[in-house]
Amino acid sequence: MTRSLVSVLTLSFLYALTACSSSDSGNANPGGSFGAVGDPSASTGGNNTGGPGASTGGSKATGGGTATGGSTTPAPQPGALCAACTKDVDCTGAGAMCLKNNNTGEMFCGNDCSSGASCPDGYKCVTLSGKVAGEQCAPNSESCKAPTSVGNGGAGSGTSGGTGDGQKDPACDAGFRGPFCANDKIIGFDAGPAGNPSATLEEVRQFSLSAVNYLRSRTCLPPLVLDSCLNKIGTTANEAIPSLGIHGYFIQNCMNQSHQFGSACECSWTQENYGMAGGSNRSWKEGVIVPLCAMMEEPFGQGHRGNIENTKWTRLGVGITYDSSSASWCHEFGVNP
Repeated sequence: MTRSLVSVLTLSFLYALTACSSSDSGNANPGGSFGAVGDPSASTGGNNTGGPGASTGGSKATGGGTATGGSTTPAPQPGALCAACTKDVDCTGAGAMCLKNNNTGEMFCGNDCSSGASCPDGYKCVTLSGKVAGEQCAPNSESCKAPTSVGNGGAGSGTSGGTGDGQKDPACDAGFRGPFCANDKIIGFDAGPAGNPSATLEEVRQFSLSAVNYLRSRTCLPPLVLDSCLNKIGTTANEAIPSLGIHGYFIQNCMNQSHQFGSACECSWTQENYGMAGGSNRSWKEGVIVPLCAMMEEPFGQGHRGNIENTKWTRLGVGITYDSSSASWCHEFGVNP
């Protein structure tokens, strides 16, 4: 009888959602939040009352969102969802508001999603607070701008170079939602022969990176770059699991108030996925792939999948232990410093 074990865990945090004033469009509030342009109750010098953690109905995310198509997505029609705006009348949808990302100052049209109305794929329903209240569809990535592609070696001083073996889907589709895997294998990804038990740590890391980047390529996302600083963090986090628990090191050293809940961490570290698989008929390669396949079965824009497909992340660290029949790993995601 084949015995196997698969485990995947992630950690989520809340985004605060606040309203801002159109007269203060140049003063973005911190916290990665959205507001309704035209609300006079907030954003006067950046001291709003809906700071991190104050949202009553904000959406859960794992690092700021996922792919919405990048540069391959056609520009929206004027007034449509995600179209640029400066006031509510610029937005043509019923109940649509002109929203502002208080972190970046970007303004774009939302869509009313109150009373249980659903948002399109790639968008989430966010709750605004302040005198201008409401619920509006906003992109999972919190931006309507195309993501910037990161080339090999372009992700900061910690980058060790390399984006895996370069495999990618040549016929990518920004709107592809799955399936990504079948029979515990990534569709279209050449994993090669069973994992060599004597493979070096660098070879195992590159394989893990290749698998993640191939999954990202299915929706036309740029590859992540392996980062030496995040590798060290991942190694420490993985080794700390017996004493601190899964994500224990992440919570202690990044996902807490002193590190602005993932916004001010060492090496521009932002989020973490954990996976493990093993069994008598498995190899360390399957220990990497099987949890990744389980993650990609999660809802679009959420959990582990939200991290894998996030348009903001540019770098990856891999902390991994492995043997001939299993692998246990932490994937540490980071942005450009």
